[in-house]
Amino acid sequence: MKISNNVCLWMMIGLVLAARVGLAEEEVHSDVEFGYVGEQIDVKLSSEGILVFEGEFPQEGLECQFTTEPGFASEVEEGLGIGPNETVVYNVLSGLLFWDGVNLVPAAVGTHLRVNHLVPQVPDTIIVGNGPDQLGVISNVAAETRNLLGISDAIGGDLHQDLHQDLRWFLEPNCLMNSVPATGAYGVVLSLSTSAEGIANSQPFAMMFNFGLSEGSFEAGVDEVASLVPEPTSVCVWVFWGIVGLMSCRTTGSSTGRLPR
Repeated sequence: MKISNNVCLWMMIGLVLAARVGLAEEEVHSDVEFGYVGEQIDVKLSSEGILVFEGEFPQEGLECQFTTEPGFASEVEEGLGIGPNETVVYNVLSGLLFWDGVNLVPAAVGTHLRVNHLVPQVPDTIIVGNGPDQLGVISNVAAETRNLLGISDAIGGDLHQDLHQDLRWFLEPNCLMNSVPATGAYGVVLSLSTSAEGIANSQPFAMMFNFGLSEGSFEAGVDEVASLVPEPTSVCVWVFWGIVGLMSCRTTGSSTGRLPR
């Protein structure tokens, strides 16, 4: 059977449209959403289709240099959820990054992110420029736990339960003190680990917090940080190869009058 050029064209258009729908379905809320796929924690793409999640530190007011967003979530109603009563921690895989609107460099000495985990006995995590990796630690003892994200629900006998936690992020020194961090954007690369047996750590992703930059300057920094984490598998790659395959109907297929096997 011979396939005309018009049919090939419409098939190509269909693939492109399917890719756009697929990418739209990958877009999620501002929270870092995750679940288990295969034998690994899978972090869903941000609303911009990348593995960088955006927040903002106010420059004044009662919440100066404080935020709880983006949060972290794995919820059954969103088609996610993890096992019951499972502990999830985050791993700090970089020092504190600073984007001044032009350059991405380590944050200045004396500036740091402090992360509070809402459990009094779990120590805060301090992230500084040029700082070391800080791996999460899962323990039954709160004081020995590090980088606690949260523990999933354990209600009933359901196989999947919710975990939704908003950590407390502080950019310090605080604006109420004499010293104020430089205007710019501050970021860090993380991954997630779970107490669930046989589930590997997530792929790296980044958090990026705006502190006084214009939207355009901040988004340029987000793009820069996106280069530090793995690019998500794009449906467009498959579209490309699909188009290459369809184009072959103009050569191999048309010369024989049959689809290539």
